[in-house]
Amino acid sequence: LPMIVTVGIGMTGPAAIGFTCLIGIISATSSIFWQWRIGNIRSGGFKARWAIDPSGYVYEAVTANRLADVKTTAYYKENEEDTPIIWDASEFDQINPLYTDYQGRYAWDVPEGLWQVKYELEGYETTYSEWLEVPPPQTDVNVGMVSKAVPKIEGFNAYSDYAEIVFSKYMIPDSVNNLVLKDEYGNAVAYTLEYADDETDLSGNVYARVYKLMYDESDTASYTLNYDQNLKSYADVAMETGSVETKKFVSKTEIVLPEIIKVPYAATQQVVLDVHNYNGGEIQCVSSFDAIITVKEIGTVKDEKLTIFLEGCMVGTADLTIGIAGENNEQTCQVVVLRDMEVEPDDQEPIVLPFTDVPQGKWFYNAVKWTYENGLLTGTSDTEFSPTGQMTRGMLVTVLYRKEGRPVVDEANKFPDVNSKKYYASAITWASAENLVSGYSNGDFGPEDSITREQIAKILYLYAKYKGYDVTASADLSEFSDASKVSSYAKKYMQWTVAEGLIQGSNGVLNPKGNATRAEIAAILKRFVEKYELQ
Repeated sequence: LPMIVTVGIGMTGPAAIGFTCLIGIISATSSIFWQWRIGNIRSGGFKARWAIDPSGYVYEAVTANRLADVKTTAYYKENEEDTPIIWDASEFDQINPLYTDYQGRYAWDVPEGLWQVKYELEGYETTYSEWLEVPPPQTDVNVGMVSKAVPKIEGFNAYSDYAEIVFSKYMIPDSVNNLVLKDEYGNAVAYTLEYADDETDLSGNVYARVYKLMYDESDTASYTLNYDQNLKSYADVAMETGSVETKKFVSKTEIVLPEIIKVPYAATQQVVLDVHNYNGGEIQCVSSFDAIITVKEIGTVKDEKLTIFLEGCMVGTADLTIGIAGENNEQTCQVVVLRDMEVEPDDQEPIVLPFTDVPQGKWFYNAVKWTYENGLLTGTSDTEFSPTGQMTRGMLVTVLYRKEGRPVVDEANKFPDVNSKKYYASAITWASAENLVSGYSNGDFGPEDSITREQIAKILYLYAKYKGYDVTASADLSEFSDASKVSSYAKKYMQWTVAEGLIQGSNGVLNPKGNATRAEIAAILKRFVEKYELQ
């Protein structure tokens, strides 16, 4: 008989693939099974769920140059001769089309069949994947998109023994040899071309954006670069003939960054940086996650000092990249937004919740206020908490990490789907090192997956044990009509959380595989602290 993953599993996304593999290979030999899966695709009301996905990343020119915000649309057909249809992903609690993240990644979980992905982005040629047969799982559908924009020179700077060119597009290295470099006297300058050859497309073709012209030192004060239509981008688009001039600098501008910048939550922090050999170029400062840290103002360089102003929008971590436009000298450091950098409690004014969706009188008001005051949960925006929004696995682990005072993490992250630039990266690494969490069977953690009530029970149980609290309490779950739906691994954890009143059923239903909302998590955390830490 074919194996079916039902809606009650409550685990979707790329992390579910490993789980599916444990269940078995999906078969289409049963007519009942066939009707079930086709009905699901065509919104026929069937409720079976399979976990096999087309997923991958989208890039331009070289695989490291990922494209964000690409519109990706999944198409389905039953047989080769059928007309493709746009997949109705709503039956699977997914979205189609969806947009690539900042790493250029996208992913669905789809039933078996024939699938194709369409990629669209303004300024790029629309691209299609090949038709993909599922199963087997298609987890490496990586596609390059092509821009026919005319390449330009974004930066040209000369130093004592080399000049550096930064193009707007990745260029064909052989075409870049067609450059004429002249000194201030109009004499041609002999040079050797250098570029990094470690960036390629999926076919192994090498392209580069940054090129160095290595030459002997001379007394010239400036250089002129002449170029023509022989220079071509990776898309075989020629540059327009032109020239660019630069004076010779002693060396590149150096902006000295600390390893970590600390910024108080809900406040603006002035940061002063040392700058050496400033050449007068435009200073660029970019946050990797504006929801955590926002660059409010970039000052000017004076007496080898640069002042920037950073606003802490949400407790967490983000990366800050600073450089000079066209100089290819970007540097990155970590910024940590901390609530405990605020003034002492005795000097604080009473905290007023800024969230318009958490009015007084709602059952969750006190719990949300408590978690907000203690820096455990923040808003999803300046004015919204999203109490009915779903809590993710990454969010819950981050809450516990904050509660522990954000301990220093020395261990390496072991989960391939946990990006080091995400706010939850350090929290997940810490929790894994302390054996508070584990990943899925395929090695992923699933930080963006909505967390289920039984997953919450397990994490809280292990956290309580980590803190040295008594975890021997155990409740009889038979009073709940859906007690049989508790996974075998989670039974002990659910019995404990129910016994301690941390997780409570509703109308005789425990809903172990249901997702928890942010308001429910706030209430559970408040109960936990009142139970164990305020006795």
